[in-house]
Amino acid sequence: MATGGLFALLAVVLLIICSNVAGMVLARSATREREIGVRLALGSSRRRLVRLLMIEALLLAFAGGALGTLLALWATGDVLPAMIAGLPDVGRGPNGAIVAYSLALTLATTLVFGLFPAIRFSRPQLISVLQDGAGGGGRRVGRIHRLATSAQTGVALTLLLLCSLCLRAVGVMDRRDLGFDPQHLLMTTIDLSQQGYRSIAEASAFLDRMKQSIGSLSGVESLSVADGVPLDLVGNYTSVSPADRPDEAGGRVRVEFTRASEGFFEVIGTPILRGRGFEPTDQESSEPIVVITETLAGRLWPGEPALGRQLRFSLTSDTAEAFTVVGVVPHLASSRPTEDQPHVFAALRQNYWPRMMIVVRTIAEPRTLVRPIQSAILEVDPRLPIPEVVTSQSLVSRSTESQRATARVAAALGLLALLLAAVGVYGVVASVIANRTREIGVRMALGATRARVLGTVLRDAVLMATPGLVVGALLAVGFGFAMRSALLGVSPVDPISFASVGAMLSLVVLLASLVPARRAARIDPMTALRCE
Repeated sequence: MATGGLFALLAVVLLIICSNVAGMVLARSATREREIGVRLALGSSRRRLVRLLMIEALLLAFAGGALGTLLALWATGDVLPAMIAGLPDVGRGPNGAIVAYSLALTLATTLVFGLFPAIRFSRPQLISVLQDGAGGGGRRVGRIHRLATSAQTGVALTLLLLCSLCLRAVGVMDRRDLGFDPQHLLMTTIDLSQQGYRSIAEASAFLDRMKQSIGSLSGVESLSVADGVPLDLVGNYTSVSPADRPDEAGGRVRVEFTRASEGFFEVIGTPILRGRGFEPTDQESSEPIVVITETLAGRLWPGEPALGRQLRFSLTSDTAEAFTVVGVVPHLASSRPTEDQPHVFAALRQNYWPRMMIVVRTIAEPRTLVRPIQSAILEVDPRLPIPEVVTSQSLVSRSTESQRATARVAAALGLLALLLAAVGVYGVVASVIANRTREIGVRMALGATRARVLGTVLRDAVLMATPGLVVGALLAVGFGFAMRSALLGVSPVDPISFASVGAMLSLVVLLASLVPARRAARIDPMTALRCE
């Protein structure tokens, strides 16, 4: 999902670049309209003029592509690895195929977005062009150029809003209550099915010996066993319903479930709000029991006590069983950081699963106990492969690394989009000022002040960008709702993101327009009136 999102962001940036290319070619062609008219009057064919304009555009494109390739070689060696840490490794170096694809894409975008202006201005109105002293294209370029720049600012707004939403979602993930204490926690995963532990009795005997072996280590406070922990990126899911109500009346709730042994909640640092946790007496022959989170209790039995009630669900088969609720714990983080599911905990000794995770709470520094824990497990059964022991903190960091990497790349692309939008706005306003030199001179000769000219130019720039900003905001809302599953805790219409990004882009539009606007305000009326 993260990789697909990054490709979408890159496509948006490419769209902005193409808009800039079209705008610059359009402006350059417009300023050369009189030259083109003279060439046609002297006998040049239209095909030859189009070829001339396209060759110039392609030369610039290849120069830019070569510079971009050099920048990519530098970035993949120094910058990119740190930015995309946590994303799937799809080949981070620009090999020959990637370079060829990039150059081909550069060529294609230049042909597509440069051909239209070339064709448009290779057939000017000869009489009007040769008589026009300005030779700037006038209104023919104005509408198209303004439309392209307005669309460009809208696309930039969409990208920046999505970037802001991603960054705020990561911030929410960092600040949320996980429901457990990841400090001083170690965990390792083992698969007992490969060593022949296929029954609950065999697995229970192994687990008891392993607990005794690890528990005797200096620095170990407590330990337990489960088939998962919060934010482990695995997750088991099912649907539950109250056993005393039919599905159509009570409805079914999608939950995440975990099989855990005695002492699990004490080890991970989750308090038991009501009832009890799992005990060694919860065997296969005992009544099936579960511990649920407070969130699920409120959804199944709102305003009623959950202890002693029964819920029905299936762990491994299509046949649902009834389980009695013996405990309620606070809401815990899901296995996947972008989800927020209610949780059900089942007794591991009643629901055997060969792949399990040993969770150890330490008193000493966790990393100093990695090798002793590995040795303690292998002492119990030397046939087991050397287990990988990791800290809970590393799991918490790894669980959000993909979102962080996406946010970092999105931020970089957002800044690039902001810069490109500023360049586009500056180019349009500068082009418009060049075409309206005589008009501005007339206005100032008739009494218009410099402040009024400056305000008029800035107002026109804002009016030019406004339609694109509105459409960009609507597109951002649509994309936000489409990716709301990845925006845990952040609304797709987050007012902070919309207000801050909208204000920032409006400020950029004003600043990009300020330089050509001040240049217009300093025009000498007499010089402008004599301008050819």
